[in-house]
Amino acid sequence: MTAKMDLRRPARPKGGKAKPPKPKITEAKDGELKTGSLAPQPAASLSIAAAIGAQVRTLRRKLDLTGAELADQAGLSAGMLSKIENGAVSASIESLEALARALNVPLTTFFASYEEQRDCSYVLGGKGVTIERRGTKA
Repeated sequence: MTAKMDLRRPARPKGGKAKPPKPKITEAKDGELKTGSLAPQPAASLSIAAAIGAQVRTLRRKLDLTGAELADQAGLSAGMLSKIENGAVSASIESLEALARALNVPLTTFFASYEEQRDCSYVLGGKGVTIERRGTKA
């Protein structure tokens, strides 16, 4: 005797279309409501340790190095490199400097994905848009 599995999709609600998921609504500590977004979170929401670790892993893979090879070149243990790449530890400046030397990149490269991008525009004097500032100061 064999059991049959029902592989059909669940029935749709009346009206023919499934309802989209609703964002979560949570109450903040100060009593105001905050809504959650279903959109992917930006990279800046990562901790700095996780952002640095992701950057180290990306650079290591780009150079086609194993974790053990990079750890050896940087003078770190393979376990420590793994913890750095996974964002499990906050690497010291000395460790980051050693990794930067081994990867042949500037130290600041590790922080590139964590930095907030700030766009600016160069506008000649008298050619810009007038901005009306509202507030208590005149």
